[in-house]
Amino acid sequence: DVWIQREVWAWAEEEPLAVLDMGLVAKIDLAEIREPFVQAAWRGGAVALLAIVLSAFLFMGATLPLVHRVKESEAYSRMIVESAADGIMTVDERGRITSFNPACVAIFGYSEQDALGCEATRLIPDFDPAARSPANDPVRGVRLDGAERSLELSVSEPAPGGPARYTLLVRDVTERLRLEAELRHAQK
Repeated sequence: DVWIQREVWAWAEEEPLAVLDMGLVAKIDLAEIREPFVQAAWRGGAVALLAIVLSAFLFMGATLPLVHRVKESEAYSRMIVESAADGIMTVDERGRITSFNPACVAIFGYSEQDALGCEATRLIPDFDPAARSPANDPVRGVRLDGAERSLELSVSEPAPGGPARYTLLVRDVTERLRLEAELRHAQK
């Protein structure tokens, strides 16, 4: 007879039996001990994976409509700014222009690309958000070609708790002021 011996990891316990002058040994393979834990781990992992996938689908289902609405709102706001008759620009906390709509292009003669990053005081020399003028008190604006324009300027308050970013609403009133002056002169 040939005995094949293989190495098996087992948990064994020995108890001596004095009456028989022998010992009793009980053993169990470690694989048998591990098996329920491995099965539980697989089941737990499968349940966790299922929960993650389900949560992802629920999250996507809940957030996709919100993301879509935000994008629609941004597109609508952009359309309003792009089609506004008045100039709308934003200025960051350092006084640099961060957005410049087509009406600003017409008022100042700068392309949007040329205006972005410029200091607002290049176009509106007296721009000071802390000392805003009322809309009926024109301020001086300077076009790219050096021509001066009279502007009505409204400046928004920055959002509380955020960086000091301002939105400027600009209206060129040069022609209106010229016509009013001519009318006053003609009435004298």
